[in-house]
Amino acid sequence: MLVACGTVSPQADPDAAADAPPPPPRELRFTGPGDATMQYGTTGTPAFLDRCPEREALRGLTGSTATVGGGYVVVSQLAGQCGYAPIVDGDDGDLAVRASDGTSLPLRGTRSEGAWGSRCPEDQFVVGFAGHAGVALDQLAIRCAPLAITRAGGGWKVTTGPITQQDPAGAPGGAEFPVTDCPAGEVAVSVAGHADGEINAFGLVCVAPTPE
Repeated sequence: MLVACGTVSPQADPDAAADAPPPPPRELRFTGPGDATMQYGTTGTPAFLDRCPEREALRGLTGSTATVGGGYVVVSQLAGQCGYAPIVDGDDGDLAVRASDGTSLPLRGTRSEGAWGSRCPEDQFVVGFAGHAGVALDQLAIRCAPLAITRAGGGWKVTTGPITQQDPAGAPGGAEFPVTDCPAGEVAVSVAGHADGEINAFGLVCVAPTPE
């Protein structure tokens, strides 16, 4: 009687498969309604609310300044500049969040005299702002921070790093308003405010990033 010979494939251990860590995320997404900051300035002109796509967050602003009645220099135009947040393998073996250019949001305001732009440092995103405002937005400076991702239990946690304030646009007329940052762990995804000939009020909408 002949007996067939061969090899027997080992059975996969279901417990080992269940205990295996999930694959690392490869990007951040920015979904949900978010948290709106206070808007500073006046609100009698048309409102705007411009949001980055859900795979992008705010990385900077561009626009113009103009001189208005009384010789005051104000922020007359602005547009949000969004960017992607890919997750890569870091040099130390951990994961790292990078930033790359993305969508340009609509330009708000109509007066244009002197162009300006303010972008976060490499691999950082907007997390706040500071400046001066009265009838118009006199001065605006964005505040930026890097993002870090670490394992937390069975998932991942994203945190913001040290905040740095960039050079302002405009001039220090009006009244200085409080430094305004997103809630801890959140980044800006929308620019909000009121505008007509110039920017009359400004604020942000922030959300917590989700690793995917």
